[in-house]
Amino acid sequence: MRDPDPRVDGDGLDRLRAAGIAVTEGVLESEAREVAVGFASRMTNHRPLVTLKLATTLDGRIATGSGESR
Repeated sequence: MRDPDPRVDGDGLDRLRAAGIAVTEGVLESEAREVAVGFASRMTNHRPLVTLKLATTLDGRIATGSGESR
C-alpha cells in the first residue's frame, strides 16, 4: 500500500530501490488498507475515522436497567 501521507509517499520505496533492494508493491494491499483505515481517512479526508457502537431495544429506545423501555 502506498503511504496516504503525501509528504512521504514513495520516499521509502525510492530509498530501497536506490540501495538495490527489489521492491514489490500491492502485495496484501487490501489487508493493509483495512489495518490503516483510520490513518488513511485522516490523511485523505482530513478527519478522523469515527465508529459508533449503540445498543437499543427493538422499538429503538434505550432500555432501563430492568429492561423496560422509556
